[in-house]
Amino acid sequence: QPPDLAAVDAAVDAAPPEMRDIVLNEIDCTGEDWVEVTNLTDEGIDIADWVVVLSAAEDRRWTVPLGYFLVPGGHIAWPGPREARDGVTFRIDCGVDEVVLLRPDGSEADRIRPPQTERNDTFGRLPDGGEWQATAYTRGAANAPPSSPESLLFDPHHPVRFDLFLDPEAQGLLARDSRQAVLGAYRFTLPDEAAPIGPRTPTTIQLIGRAGAFRTLGGKASFALRFDGPVADGNLFGVRGLELDALVLDPSMLRQWAAEQLYRAMGLPVARTGYAWVSVEGADYGLYAVHEALDADWLAARWPETGHLYRGVSGADFTVGLQGGFRVEQGDPRSVDDLQALIIAADAPLDSIRAATDAAFDWPRLLDQFAVETYLAIADAYAYDRRDFLLHTVPDGPATLLPGHIERAFENPGPMHAGKGRLFRACMADLACQAQYDDHIGALLEAVDGLALGDSVEALAARLAPLVEADPRRPYRAQQTADAVAALVAYLDARRPDVADRMACRLGPDADPDGDGHRCENDCMPDNPDVHPGADDICGDGADQDCTGVPDDAVGCPDCQPVARGGRTYYICTTPRDWDRANAQCAWLGAALAQIDDEGEADWIDRQVAALGGDSYWFGLTDLLAEGRFTWYFGQPSRIDRFGELEPDGSEDQNCVVTETAGGRWADAPCEAAHWSVCEAICAAGTDADGDGAEDCASDCDSTRPDVFPGAQEVCGDDTDNDCDGQIDEGPECDCRRLFNGPHGFVLCPRGRAQAEARALCRARNADLATFETPGEAARIAARLPPGDLSAPRQWLGLEAPFGAWQWLGGFPLLWQAWRPGEPDVADGNCASGDRAFGDWTVGDCAALAGAVCEEPCALRQDTDRDGYPTCGNDCDDSDPAVHPDADEVCGDGIDQDCDGLTDEGCP
Repeated sequence: QPPDLAAVDAAVDAAPPEMRDIVLNEIDCTGEDWVEVTNLTDEGIDIADWVVVLSAAEDRRWTVPLGYFLVPGGHIAWPGPREARDGVTFRIDCGVDEVVLLRPDGSEADRIRPPQTERNDTFGRLPDGGEWQATAYTRGAANAPPSSPESLLFDPHHPVRFDLFLDPEAQGLLARDSRQAVLGAYRFTLPDEAAPIGPRTPTTIQLIGRAGAFRTLGGKASFALRFDGPVADGNLFGVRGLELDALVLDPSMLRQWAAEQLYRAMGLPVARTGYAWVSVEGADYGLYAVHEALDADWLAARWPETGHLYRGVSGADFTVGLQGGFRVEQGDPRSVDDLQALIIAADAPLDSIRAATDAAFDWPRLLDQFAVETYLAIADAYAYDRRDFLLHTVPDGPATLLPGHIERAFENPGPMHAGKGRLFRACMADLACQAQYDDHIGALLEAVDGLALGDSVEALAARLAPLVEADPRRPYRAQQTADAVAALVAYLDARRPDVADRMACRLGPDADPDGDGHRCENDCMPDNPDVHPGADDICGDGADQDCTGVPDDAVGCPDCQPVARGGRTYYICTTPRDWDRANAQCAWLGAALAQIDDEGEADWIDRQVAALGGDSYWFGLTDLLAEGRFTWYFGQPSRIDRFGELEPDGSEDQNCVVTETAGGRWADAPCEAAHWSVCEAICAAGTDADGDGAEDCASDCDSTRPDVFPGAQEVCGDDTDNDCDGQIDEGPECDCRRLFNGPHGFVLCPRGRAQAEARALCRARNADLATFETPGEAARIAARLPPGDLSAPRQWLGLEAPFGAWQWLGGFPLLWQAWRPGEPDVADGNCASGDRAFGDWTVGDCAALAGAVCEEPCALRQDTDRDGYPTCGNDCDDSDPAVHPDADEVCGDGIDQDCDGLTDEGCP
């Protein structure tokens, strides 16, 4: 029979105030069998030698060992991870055993006989220390009312069950196209209940998984379920969509859940995660994480309006050239003006971006986000590497970032103040913002102190361990999972003191004694306000005013020796600098870090550097534009590979390339390291030995032949690369010819071809069908087409619609459109073409015949003539600093100075 609760409470309440110290607070006797106590006093209490009597009748008891201290308002539940390691277990029979709490002197502090409760609930005081009643499972935390079905869906301690059903037709569809959504059904079972045998509920099922995590039905596949599809009933406990995550990249199976606890403690919006046992057509697939879908309902519960939810992948960022990494997840994919507006707002010097984007981004929330990302060392997050994050925009308000997938976290604690994200780097470059970020780290440490996250992870791991062991498709052995959990707990236990130690000075009272705005380790002379990062380094005085560790390394200090090879001029700079500063020194010289095009050039440079006493040097190769893809500073791939054995080694913090002169081998290295550098002049004016108009030091691939230069007509059958594009006699019927938008290369192949043939022709030239960022760029290329009629009146465009919404190849959004009225009409086909001016867009049969304009790869950061306007899509002649979109048109010279596609417009 249930106990007389009123009598129990009356007895406890009658105790003298000094005796109301530690009380029983929550008991689970329906499965796990544990007891929780709480401290009702205002002081911490050492509770060693307290006694928990698990059965007054049988006198089964356990004495609290040394090492337990209960803070005011704190909670401790036994047996915990410490007891589990010692093999301690409790047994409590609901409605039979009376649990008693005794003080060290044997006096009674509390007693209760917990009645039978629902399998998913506990028996506890609500609120803490209050009356006894059925409560939700809140082991080690404040008590809450009994669980609702929706809360159980995301209660990690009570895994639910999903039985999925896919008929042979659906399985066949997935076998042919594993990414498509198919019609299926499910049964849902609440925790600890017998599996139902009732009717199935229709739903939409799709196999999902990011790169490296996708599995087909033959493996441990991950699933997306939609309950509001064409055959579904609308929702499951108010939720319209879920992800069942197989966690194949997370051997601990707990990283996402653990990270979410810290995001939530910082007040950041984050989806809920629970766990489930999943079967497909009666076959057990095992333990899965259940993630709440970030759909329109989830967004509407947190923001009155949503413009878009974007997912940023593969280095996406708020800068021209990296916007192609954004994918629309919610919102209209045809209109991405909000994203473009953010990129424009962030188009400012790094140390000015914070002020320039104050209204565009929710900076207080961004700083919380950055603090969590760096604390948890989430390698894919925005602050560090921009591989997987979310961007939320609202129609009339600031945008903010949200976490993406968090499998790659809790492993390699990185720096707290360095990363690749443009906004994060902008904050670190702004002293006021950096100080605010430090303060947010301090707030995060306080939040960590209130979580006891390591203990929570251990408790949850112990709860899930039997399911991990029983999982027939687990991607890791049970011991690997146990080891990963131990590593995760070790990280959490070590990270708090590690970060506190790193930030002790920055968060202390004497962080900036000289008041120059640079805190602690950033300032190499904290008592001298004239010496700090960013100060003007005085050339020749032997002092390090700018705190780089190298004296006299300012841009402009005279340390670079000119050397010449044929018509090309190089500079060997002997003062060690980091990669960015080395490149800036080259720019000061009217050059750029050297682009090494062949083995002979490489060997010659090695000899020149060694002759001056250098053993290593920076040059222009980097993977800053895309991790793991090394290109020259202007974006072109290297023609040669001189990487040494085991190089590049793939380290994410090694994005620049250094040459060791002794062996001539390349190695990737941290861009912050200091080395000599070799610059190459953009072009030594007037060097044109064969008089063909192409300068030897720039792009002429044979300076002995006046008929060979970029843009020359390719002569079929002469076994010569006449147009210097790296290909000989290219193209069927050899009909292709070069066009240029400044140094940005295009190729016209006017003969009519089917779209697939045209695109293959472009790809054979390391190019693709042309894309046009602006109408002006299209007009400029059209103006370079030869006069007269082309072989084919229409030209294939680099447009595609992989998800039903048209975009430029590579995922770049359409920032302008020129569709013919009534288009695009996919009933006519799936390939897009335009007229001679690249307007009048239509969709038609891909087998129709049209010409091709191929666009070669171009780095959007390239600015050859240093006029502030990059080549791709902006500067129509990047070899002439007087030609750019904001230049004044000069009448009568036949030149399009303002890059609008017209010459001498507005002239009398």
